[in-house]
Amino acid sequence: MISLPLTIAHSARFVNSAALDAARAVWYTEAMDKKLRPVISIRIFRETKCFGPGVAELLRHVREAHSLRGAAMTMAYSKAWTIVKQAERELGFPLLVSVTGGRHGGGAELSPKAERLLAAYGDYCARMRAFAAEEFGRAFAEFAEEPQAESE
Repeated sequence: MISLPLTIAHSARFVNSAALDAARAVWYTEAMDKKLRPVISIRIFRETKCFGPGVAELLRHVREAHSLRGAAMTMAYSKAWTIVKQAERELGFPLLVSVTGGRHGGGAELSPKAERLLAAYGDYCARMRAFAAEEFGRAFAEFAEEPQAESE
């Protein structure tokens, strides 16, 4: 038979109220002591989703690594390839340009149009986040204060 620690109570009547108040204070501090804020994620669609935060991040990694394989990191290369090809189909232009040869055997770079798309997407997202934060401040001003423990 497994014995449980004596600190586990089977009923609220066995727990002293000071312990409950302390637990409640920890819960409010850890779980609710964060400011309310909007989180905006923008995705661009044609028939299906063709561009969003995941594709943008993958392209930024390709720019740094000069390789789709290097950019995929924790993702399987085939998954990264599928994401890029699906985005290219929906967008109607290539995102990557193959680079052949060289000492390290080639790789990939962003196409000029992909560079412009990535810049436009980043700029648009920044403007939308600023707008959302301003509107959120107006709409949720009443709720934006730090949470207080309600008295019982």
